[in-house]
Amino acid sequence: MNLIAGSYEKFIWGTKLKPLKHSPHGHTLALTKLFYYLSYLSPISSVAAGNPVAASSTGDATVHLYNLTTASSLGSLHHHSTTVTALCFYTPPHLSFPHDLLLASMDGSVCIFDTNPFVHLKTIRVYKKGGVNSLLVHPLGKQQTDNTS
Repeated sequence: MNLIAGSYEKFIWGTKLKPLKHSPHGHTLALTKLFYYLSYLSPISSVAAGNPVAASSTGDATVHLYNLTTASSLGSLHHHSTTVTALCFYTPPHLSFPHDLLLASMDGSVCIFDTNPFVHLKTIRVYKKGGVNSLLVHPLGKQQTDNTS
């Protein structure tokens, strides 16, 4: 299992949680560092993981992408002009790689990206007033959002 975290100090780090080999019943777990980046100019506001990729965002409207298998950066997306407030990967039950990445923002829109090769598909204006606070994709692919106002 992978653990991805961002901080107010502008860092993002990825770790892998694995059972220790010398543990009697495999109940003792250890965190192994995958990556550690100073990625932004402001605090990280959202992270999402969809094995084997992860994404993070902050107030500068940039989304950074990471490969968890190789512990490397995949680059960034610069599609929004306002703060990206939520990220969510959608992986259909029959796939092992995420099919879509959804980005919600303070301007009330949700952008959908195809994850292979991270191409912008569509922007949906969800709210006319206020931003999207959180984003959740139903296991069957149905979208639900939460308005901040």
